[in-house]
Amino acid sequence: VYTPDMIEVDQIETCVMPHGLRMAPDGMHAYSNCMMNDVTVEIDTRTFKVSRMFSAKPGQEGPLDPPQAMAGMDHERMGEGMMDHGGLPMSNECSPTWAEPSVDGSKLYVACNKADHILEVDVGSMEVLRSFDTGRAPYNLDVTPDGRLLVATLKAGAAVEFFSLATGESLAVTPSTTTVTHGLVISPDSRYAFVSVEGVGAEPGKVDIYDLETFERVADVEVGQQAGGITFWRMETPERD
Repeated sequence: VYTPDMIEVDQIETCVMPHGLRMAPDGMHAYSNCMMNDVTVEIDTRTFKVSRMFSAKPGQEGPLDPPQAMAGMDHERMGEGMMDHGGLPMSNECSPTWAEPSVDGSKLYVACNKADHILEVDVGSMEVLRSFDTGRAPYNLDVTPDGRLLVATLKAGAAVEFFSLATGESLAVTPSTTTVTHGLVISPDSRYAFVSVEGVGAEPGKVDIYDLETFERVADVEVGQQAGGITFWRMETPERD
């Protein structure tokens, strides 16, 4: 979508059950996932085409050839949820839900929601550099602008997990105020993480706020039911007399 006029520019076919999307820092590529194919896709924002693919399937992680894979898709069968021949087979052993670029764009972090780990992928080679074991069902990810931390919501774990990007160590797992922990965004000053939590049934959704120095939950706010995605608009310095 061209945002100044809210005009649709294109619809880009990727694979089955696209989920989660983030832009590279330079704006040249966007990264998304296909939960039912165990695939992460790279989209060229200049051509609106899939430029590369990465297999997130456990034991088969690595680059895929997008022209060959895309050519093998039967779009009628994709619509029926039956993509099990040639091209991209149905698979959700990883079930990737989020792809988050590093601050410099050289790495990509992919959340394997079903396999309980996060893959660190080299963007140049599309090869795995590290794998971080997580709590139950990592869902959304964000990286602090200072490059210090990787933060993950644990959708089935009702918690948020914090990792050191220098060591890959899990620094803390902090419970959320209710269940179905979902969206995540970090403030531009790398100080706080804002997390949307859906709740269940008639429960109100929540936004939980975490201090990224202590990893403690410092505030929460009730919002509409089934709070999903969340983003950060801007920061303002309060006026002083």
